[in-house]
Amino acid sequence: MTGATIVLMVVGILVVVFLWLAFLMALIYGIFRRTSGWQALAERHPAPDGLPGTLYHRQTVKVGAVRWRWAMTVGISDYGLYLAPSPPLGPFRGLLRHPPILIPWSEIRVVGPGHIYLLWECTELAVGEPKIASITVPNGLLALLAPHLPK
Repeated sequence: MTGATIVLMVVGILVVVFLWLAFLMALIYGIFRRTSGWQALAERHPAPDGLPGTLYHRQTVKVGAVRWRWAMTVGISDYGLYLAPSPPLGPFRGLLRHPPILIPWSEIRVVGPGHIYLLWECTELAVGEPKIASITVPNGLLALLAPHLPK
């Protein structure tokens, strides 16, 4: 075997590994999107461009069973609750992106205590009637949402 052949084999193996990892990430993100309820939320409550209101970046929120640790942008407007997870870094950023959502306040109700991590005080919210997804937020963030939530 020549040196050029070995280099081509190594490059080929690296390309295959890179493509395999990209495929696995896309598959995992697709599973997250469906099992968390994000897909149903995005279909029912897509966010318009140019959200008015206050944005809080790098928040930790749980949607369904998927935790977004310091990776969620939460927006509070008069209309509703805006959620946009940060996609992972890298060349497949657009492929792995979850569409942002804007849930009207009338669709959200407080369920009760929830958990994201063991010692965090959190509250679970239900979206829709019947429920299409659950969103769990730390109580500090809930205090910002509380004035807008239905009584």
